[in-house]
Amino acid sequence: MKFYYLFNYTKIGEFRFCSHLELKAVWERSLRKAGIPVAHSQGFNPQIRLSFPWALPINVVSYDEYLKLELVEWISEKEFAATLQPMLPKEVGIKKITEIQKSSIAPEKFVYRIELTKNFAQEELKSRCDGLIAQEILNVEREKKGKRKSFNARNFIEELTVISGSQIQLGLKFTLKGSVKIIEVLELLGLLEHTGLITKLKSEITLS
Repeated sequence: MKFYYLFNYTKIGEFRFCSHLELKAVWERSLRKAGIPVAHSQGFNPQIRLSFPWALPINVVSYDEYLKLELVEWISEKEFAATLQPMLPKEVGIKKITEIQKSSIAPEKFVYRIELTKNFAQEELKSRCDGLIAQEILNVEREKKGKRKSFNARNFIEELTVISGSQIQLGLKFTLKGSVKIIEVLELLGLLEHTGLITKLKSEITLS
């Protein structure tokens, strides 16, 4: 019998420089050290049944990440967190563990706070953001397998507000076709070269 758990966690501090594969290795190592009865895949090179619904970009702090883990023995959420958290680096914090049915995780919306290295006049920054949101079509080109394709990035921008002359908040929604990247929105705003710390504040998901 298998048991499924949904983790809600944070990745802060210097761990923002970790790649997706490095973060996965940290979780796997911590699970082994904690003696958690994890399930493994079949085959010649069994892997822990640990899945991330998306890869967090390097140099992004997050206060709202998710992953799913499969166990071969039942553990209460409280005992699970108490056993595993001491084995994780202090920059990776467990917010909540929830036992779930077997399901997949799909992102719906991410909300980011973006700090800028230049302090703009707030009116100028608001004018840039409002001007972008007012447009119905924002063509962005991507190259894939040697071919360039364009898409309308406006379909994925749900929120774009000015916090101060050096901070904006960006909400990106997801569809079956994916989403727009943070750097693509910043390039449209003419702010890419002034980008400082990016922090993910919220991840909205669905389980299916």
